[in-house]
Amino acid sequence: EGSGLNKHLSDYVGRFRVSPSDFLDGIYRFRYAQKAFSPVRHELITGVGPKALRLQVGYLFFKQTNTTSEFGDREQIALALNSRVTERWSARLGHTRNLGRDEGALATGAGLTYEDECFIFDAGLSRSYTHDRDFRPTDTVLFRLMFKTLGEVRTSAR
Repeated sequence: EGSGLNKHLSDYVGRFRVSPSDFLDGIYRFRYAQKAFSPVRHELITGVGPKALRLQVGYLFFKQTNTTSEFGDREQIALALNSRVTERWSARLGHTRNLGRDEGALATGAGLTYEDECFIFDAGLSRSYTHDRDFRPTDTVLFRLMFKTLGEVRTSAR
């Protein structure tokens, strides 16, 4: 009930992607209500700049579709700055902010990644500002080591 699966016609959904150059791209995703053609979801993500220093801006809007849900409408903006420092090293900064009812920061993070032919090492630090009955703001330090070919199985026919 309330999911929309009990109807024969769906809402109008779609996606547009534009990439006029290597330095500019954008994606727009949407969902409009089938009967009233009113907006239910908008998502716009735009990237500007070369790999050496790239800025991404994202906007997200969700309209509450189920009246029994504890979550209302959601509206947020996200900013990310990514830099390919060298051929093997890259860095990132990001921040997400709620624009809706409980306006404020949602998450902030930074990270550094090393990648070569054999493995990827990623180190990140993030802060989640989410607070609720069961969740409190948290800080996370994460280290990941990924071996690119570990566990790979190959067969050849002769």
